[in-house]
Amino acid sequence: MPTLKLTKKAVLGFNDLQKQSSHSLKRFYDSELTGFGITIGKTSKTYFVQRNVKGKLVRVTVGNAKIYKLEEARNKARDLLCQMHNGINPNEEKKKSQVKQMTVRQMMERYLEYNTNMKPSTGEKYKLCIEALEGLMKTSLHYLRKCVLIRSCISGLSMIKSQIFFVIRLQKILI
Repeated sequence: MPTLKLTKKAVLGFNDLQKQSSHSLKRFYDSELTGFGITIGKTSKTYFVQRNVKGKLVRVTVGNAKIYKLEEARNKARDLLCQMHNGINPNEEKKKSQVKQMTVRQMMERYLEYNTNMKPSTGEKYKLCIEALEGLMKTSLHYLRKCVLIRSCISGLSMIKSQIFFVIRLQKILI
């Protein structure tokens, strides 16, 4: 694990290393900010942070070195390392945020895409449900989950209710 002081000049100097590099990635760690570093690949340079979160080693991408200046990347890295120090895994938070923004349609389509072992007739039934429940399909999962908790939102609509619980089960499986 090579450590050096990451400077603008050092980052630019990695261009020669990129040209010589085989397909393997090389990581260099910053001597100033513990846990911050740069990954050198054949075609790109990427800043990252790395730290244990709840006993598990977590590596988070800060950004591409072509886009982020070194000081910008170092500042973002400080923020990420602070979150990680407080027990928050930024990778998991990002994933949760993406799922919160998903609609029921997107979640069901994702489920159909990844669940390849179902019968074709089952897949067709799910596709029919997507078409039949068009209004529901545009609803965000985050909002739908709140509605399920407030049972009055869906009382008396047993078919839709079972579909909603199905989608929530999907959400738990895909996360």
